[in-house]
Amino acid sequence: MLDLAKTGSTVIFSTHVMQHAERLCDRLLLIARGRKVFQGNQDEARAQLPARLSLTARADPRTLPGVHHAEASGATQDGWTDWQITLSPGASSASLLQACTSGGFALQTFETRRASLHEVFLHLAGGEPGTQAVETRR
Repeated sequence: MLDLAKTGSTVIFSTHVMQHAERLCDRLLLIARGRKVFQGNQDEARAQLPARLSLTARADPRTLPGVHHAEASGATQDGWTDWQITLSPGASSASLLQACTSGGFALQTFETRRASLHEVFLHLAGGEPGTQAVETRR
């Protein structure tokens, strides 16, 4: 299948296993109940979900601009707490990092969390019965 794609052939691959699609496909067409819910590449698909981050901070990040939801996910040690962050629509991890550095918000770690295609599919298709994904590789 990959050899055919390398020669310029279009290969249509249908699956419910998004890990296979992540590995094999350049372009995606997601279908839920017979209707198209998304068409594009993997980066465009992931952009359908709000950005998520993991960070370790001394202060509560819920006070930062662009933070939609923040939940402490780890034990504090020497005043540091691990947090899982979901950004508001339109907010970016770069703007949050800039707000942290310019505002003197102490950080120990700052990592973006890339959404899996499975998470994207469940978000767009609602995880309802009768949904399927069709992917193409060119």
